Amino acid sequence: MTFITGGLPPMANEIKTIMYNIQLLSMNQSFLHNLPSQTLVNGFTDTFEDKLGVDLSLSTAYYDEPGKYFTELPGQMGLTQEIQIDQTSNIERSDSNGLSITSDGLSMTKTIISNGDINSGTGYATPAMVSKLSPAPVVITASSEYASPNCPAWRAFDQNENHTTNPEECWITSAAGTETAPQWIKMDFGPDSSIIINKYSILSRNSPDPAYVSAPRNFQLLGSSDDIVWITLDSVQGLPELPSNTWSDYLTFENDVTYRYYKLQITASWGTGLTSLSQLKLVQASCAVPTSLEAAILFGTSTSSWVNIKNITPSFATPGSSKIFYALSFNQGAPSENWKIWNGSAWKNIAQLDSGNWRFLDNSGTWINSTMNTTIDALKQALGFDTNQMNSQSLASINENFSEVFEPGAISIAIGMKADETQQVPSIGYFVTVHDEAGLDLDLISQSYNASIPINKAYVSFLVKDISPGAMLYIGVGDEAPNWIELSGYSKVASVSTGVENYSTSAPDLEKPAGPFRIRVTAPAGTGMEIHGWAVNWGD
Repeated sequence: MTFITGGLPPMANEIKTIMYNIQLLSMNQSFLHNLPSQTLVNGFTDTFEDKLGVDLSLSTAYYDEPGKYFTELPGQMGLTQEIQIDQTSNIERSDSNGLSITSDGLSMTKTIISNGDINSGTGYATPAMVSKLSPAPVVITASSEYASPNCPAWRAFDQNENHTTNPEECWITSAAGTETAPQWIKMDFGPDSSIIINKYSILSRNSPDPAYVSAPRNFQLLGSSDDIVWITLDSVQGLPELPSNTWSDYLTFENDVTYRYYKLQITASWGTGLTSLSQLKLVQASCAVPTSLEAAILFGTSTSSWVNIKNITPSFATPGSSKIFYALSFNQGAPSENWKIWNGSAWKNIAQLDSGNWRFLDNSGTWINSTMNTTIDALKQALGFDTNQMNSQSLASINENFSEVFEPGAISIAIGMKADETQQVPSIGYFVTVHDEAGLDLDLISQSYNASIPINKAYVSFLVKDISPGAMLYIGVGDEAPNWIELSGYSKVASVSTGVENYSTSAPDLEKPAGPFRIRVTAPAGTGMEIHGWAVNWGD
């Protein structure tokens, strides 16, 4: 195999040659990375390919994991890494079904109870209307409205359950509903407000004359997403006649689909034939987890990864009054045994393992044994107290000044979420970690090569651009922790391409047995040196 060196010294006996074109870009105080070819980082483009899986590492403070991508942080010295929460293997979560991990991140799951018969809700899904267009974005329309007196459709959604006998305080149609020409009243929740309804009830008109109560008798409740295609959700034939100012029993049906539009379509009524209605109460489907606090743990296990992190910032959404809480564990090289929050002035333990028992701290400062004696259960109970809750803003305030967090060791992030059935679910898409790589030395270690013959002599060549005077070459014999032997001074033997040069050196009289060995190149930080490839010859 030819390596552009200007000629390597010949070796006696058997000669082995390994040549690798490696993927590496080390520039002015930049970060060692494992990016795909042609990826732009801090204005430089890495055009090299990792042909055979060269193992890259830094002697200190590196974060180089497969599938992780580093990008430039504008205006700052450093690189950012987005840790997507989309792998269940990276998450330990509570046993309930309250949490879900998808490609969009971690969110709380609400299982809709599609059967309206077991929907325990009784509240209005609609706002209390004061006109057909208010409050926005809801719009109330109807097939007809009795004009004199004025009996507008929106009155059926004003949530006034004590209408007087004044006919203007109810909706009255101007025509009788029939099979071929039904009367209807419709609610549009707005373009971003689709909901699930599977339960409803009607309140009859308050009238002194039973003939003019005129409650619906035959009708259907319809749902639509576009106001064009309508789905029949429930159909009633022969609802018993309602006395004045009386609620019907709740009418229920199966539904777990959201609709923007709901319409009550009436084909027959009691009384005069015209339809009168005091209230139409639509009830939203309930959830299997009506109120919950769920927890998960995002594990970070690297012992050196966190040394130079400047901060951690989550991408999160807490719509309405839903909440997300956090806790950190940063034990030195040990499993997570203590969970802490930053309360603005000091770290506070909120859950801990004590003689094999997980405990949590309550509002009064008393330590209580976890119900299930698990990390998750202890955290879930601890985060249930407002004095133990650290929010996203508090997490983002932790920076490189918190030396106790970013010392080498395992770090884990615990996440708690809280919402109820009336709220949109909170979610976390990813964490952004900002790495400060200033002062890091380049330390490039090859994969392990297996020498089938003794290593008595070795010649190493490497392609380099902007070589640093402090660059050093080593050979190490052994498996994971070889004994590094410094090679003699290197010299330039050829110019290969624009700015890229070939340097080589030799290591005679090594007298090492056959077996695994590695090559190592080091250089001081901030030199801008780039390694483009290397070759190794060895033999007797």
